[in-house]
Amino acid sequence: DNGESYKVPEPLQIQQKLVQATSPKKSSFIDSTIFQGIEIAMSTEEQEYVQDLMTMGQSENLAHAAQILDGILQLTMLGMVPKNLKERSRNEERRHIEIMDVFKKQCPLPARLPKYYMLSSFPSRKPCIQFEDDLWDGSIVDAFSRMSVTNKRNLQGIQNIMKGANVSKFQPKLRVRITSVKGQAGKVGLQKGDIITHLNGEIFQGSANDIQEYISRLYESDNGSSKFQIVVNADDATAKALKLRSERCEMIMQEAKRNIQ
Repeated sequence: DNGESYKVPEPLQIQQKLVQATSPKKSSFIDSTIFQGIEIAMSTEEQEYVQDLMTMGQSENLAHAAQILDGILQLTMLGMVPKNLKERSRNEERRHIEIMDVFKKQCPLPARLPKYYMLSSFPSRKPCIQFEDDLWDGSIVDAFSRMSVTNKRNLQGIQNIMKGANVSKFQPKLRVRITSVKGQAGKVGLQKGDIITHLNGEIFQGSANDIQEYISRLYESDNGSSKFQIVVNADDATAKALKLRSERCEMIMQEAKRNIQ
């Protein structure tokens, strides 16, 4: 520690630092479960693009995907829905739901999916978010648990996903976890156990005290009229888990399509 306070820039858009795969492999299906309920307002092209971002195994791509999904959500709330959405027939929808159910059981989603939020600053005496320093053990399985204990109901599915892993652990490192939410933070969807990965468009590498002090200074500078951006769960564990899950789902999808005729 050199005694300097952690500094971040004023709110910026998430930088589009996309990590391109050397030879991107297009998925043979669209996994609507990763869009967190927003897929009904997304065109096929948008779904394919965001799915590619979320399954390349790169945390920076997760951060960008989170911002895109939030933007689509905001437009939907304003009643702005694309006109070229593809509609399924009743039979197509039934079959799609059956197939999705098959691999959701066999390949559960990570408990912590990437999300983007714009929040108003708040005083330290009345925090709507509380943070704590946490040590990530480097495991990919960590992505399937919001706190420290993995849901046993998903254990078999998690094992299915991890079968394809050539690396099951990364280098352990410190991170900041959300321990409590209320007020505006709870209303927008932040949850206990979310991991702070980006602040104002940059990778966040500070401590719990750093981010709390930044928000307090921002609030004191203009009595709470300023806003800040955060992305949660765009981390290495979630990125790798989504990539492995996508690869496993490809195999399960092919088998499911053969069985459901």
